[in-house]
Amino acid sequence: MKKRIVFLFSLILSVVFSTSASAYDVKVDGIYYNLFFSENTGLTAWVTSGEEQYSGEVVIPSSITVEGKEYTVTNIRERAFYSCTGLTSVTIPNSVTSIGYYAFNGCSGLTSVTIPNSVTSIGESAFRECSSLTSVTIPNSVTSIGNSAFYKCKGLTSVTIPNSVTSIGNSAFSDCSGLTSITIPNSVTSIGEWVFSACKGLTSVTIPNSVTSIGGYAFWYCTGLTSVTIPNSVTSIGNSAFRDCSGLTSVTIPNSVTSIGESAFQSCTGLTSVTIPNSVTYIGSSAFYGCSGLASITIPNSVTSIGDYAFYECSGLTSITIPNSVTSIGVGAFSGCSGLKDVIIVNNMFVHLPETYSGHYSIPENISQIIGGAFYNCTGLTSVTIPNSVTSIGDGTFFNCTGLTSVTIPNSVTSIGNSAFSGCSSLTSVTIPNSVTSIGGGAFQGCSSLTSVTIPNSVTSIGDNAFYLCHIEELYYDCSIKPSIRTNYLKKLTVGDNISVVYDYFSSSPLRKITLGKNVTHIRAKAFESSQIEDFTITGEEPPYLYPNVFGTQDLSKATLNVPESKIEYYQTTEPWSLFGKVLTLSGETPKDPEKCSTPSILFSEGKLQFTCNTEGAKFYYTLNSTDVKQSETLVESNTVALSACYEISCWAKAEGFAISDVANAKLYWLTTSGTLDTNINTAKTRGVVIQSAGGFITLSGLDTNERVDFYAIDGSALGSATATDGTATFSAKSGTIVVAKIGKESVKIAVE
Repeated sequence: MKKRIVFLFSLILSVVFSTSASAYDVKVDGIYYNLFFSENTGLTAWVTSGEEQYSGEVVIPSSITVEGKEYTVTNIRERAFYSCTGLTSVTIPNSVTSIGYYAFNGCSGLTSVTIPNSVTSIGESAFRECSSLTSVTIPNSVTSIGNSAFYKCKGLTSVTIPNSVTSIGNSAFSDCSGLTSITIPNSVTSIGEWVFSACKGLTSVTIPNSVTSIGGYAFWYCTGLTSVTIPNSVTSIGNSAFRDCSGLTSVTIPNSVTSIGESAFQSCTGLTSVTIPNSVTYIGSSAFYGCSGLASITIPNSVTSIGDYAFYECSGLTSITIPNSVTSIGVGAFSGCSGLKDVIIVNNMFVHLPETYSGHYSIPENISQIIGGAFYNCTGLTSVTIPNSVTSIGDGTFFNCTGLTSVTIPNSVTSIGNSAFSGCSSLTSVTIPNSVTSIGGGAFQGCSSLTSVTIPNSVTSIGDNAFYLCHIEELYYDCSIKPSIRTNYLKKLTVGDNISVVYDYFSSSPLRKITLGKNVTHIRAKAFESSQIEDFTITGEEPPYLYPNVFGTQDLSKATLNVPESKIEYYQTTEPWSLFGKVLTLSGETPKDPEKCSTPSILFSEGKLQFTCNTEGAKFYYTLNSTDVKQSETLVESNTVALSACYEISCWAKAEGFAISDVANAKLYWLTTSGTLDTNINTAKTRGVVIQSAGGFITLSGLDTNERVDFYAIDGSALGSATATDGTATFSAKSGTIVVAKIGKESVKIAVE
């Protein structure tokens, strides 16, 4: 068991002991140590960090003596020389077996280091970002090089890895941009991820027969790499292993390799030829993406699957051979291969139409699958016929077919993939059949001429931005999910028979024409608040329930409402339907106007307004206005306010089965008991008199029993008088004239209606 030794004696000679809680125990000749005791190793010292950073040349001794006891220096601890930018060289003795992680991390001034034969492991990031280090010799004793051990040692030009090393950690030499050559020994069995990534100066590399796998991004962005030898021992090439090696011109993949990883050779723009052996069964997604210099390729009959975008944008590719063994081809596998001039069909899969094709194209009847991107960038394609055998339209199938004006999607299709018709700017209308259950994200994005769309009830999912940047003016909508379209262009909406609730999905649409299916039972609040309705059709027998403010504040007086004949009376007499200027039957016939509710009478008795009419069950709605009432604080002029002592009353009535009545108007005057207008509201005892004129009759209520009211023409000639019975007096006068009624000492002008 190893034990940390704690010293309590005083300082002597050049030995300094820590008296605080710092990371070191002693300092000997400018070097800080931790001291340990173990039954197996005895007394040992580990180099560590201290209060001051190391600088200049540091020579680590093989042992130190503390208080007469000798300690063997066996380890350089983690972060011992971390960010010691002034350190220029370091000598490590043969007694050291391990260099800890981050031991020399960030020692940007370090130009040379001697690693002795005793060291067996170099820890993670041990020499990371030692940018001035130009060369390093790793001794035969080292068996492992840790992750990022020499990461970003940009000054390092050469490195020798001995036969003792069996594993090279991830990113061990990543971004060593000055490294021009590397020798990997036969002892190494695997090359980890990112090991030599971004080593731009590396021109060639030989991988020994001992290596069985090349890790992901192992040689990524080695732009100077022109040749690489992959031995027969390698069975897999990792994802992005040689990605962006733009100087690589050719590569031979040995018969031992069974899979080529995703993006393995992506953007190797200098690659002109590649040999894929019969052992390969799978070519990963984007494996040769953007290899614009690749002219031809033969895929062996061992391959069963080609991943998404495997040869995307291989613009120099003029010929390719795909065997019948291939049963799966990913999205965009050959999209952007503008040099391919032939139609490619593999088994029952339609794979590729040349970008130069123009006019109409009919897909053969035996095709069941259209590979995503098959018609990519076919700008001359004007129309296409898809057979009933096709069950899916893949992602990006017709991407950027700018000349495509029409397409018929058969009932056999169940899904439309992401961006399937994206950028088809000439497409004007599309009918999605009842078989389709999903519409992918961006499926019709950028179809700027698309004005009419049918979405059936079979659709259960619509991806984000499915109709983004489409100027859709007409929509047939029959599914229960939000349509995901920009509605600010929508003018005509047809809601299908499978919809029961109309939500506010279209609240911002300037709709002109709306048709509701037979089973719509509810319309949610503000559903059509921004509409500019000209024609509204309801096909269901039962009127839908309306939530508040369905139509917002729009004027419906010029709009036409079309409804079932059996419910015509309901719509004619019930708001807001009765506010439509015309109410027609579904056959277009103009129904007989419903009988109006009787015009109400307005009376005043016992201090209360009373409303009556001859229509049974009528309900009354009134407004009451007076110039005496101000809606806000008002400045008082001359400290007085003149009161009119008059209320203007309007009232209308409605009853079930009847149209709304005409509006009745009356005025309520407050008179003193002496018959004059009251001018002192603090002391006067007042009474209210309501005067109503309608149909050539003047009715006054609120009078005293047997009180007489005299009537005069405007020229002062007497017209007659009336005596109040039960507080009400009635007088007949010619419509359109002005009559003066004298009540007590007060005279009131009345316009006879």
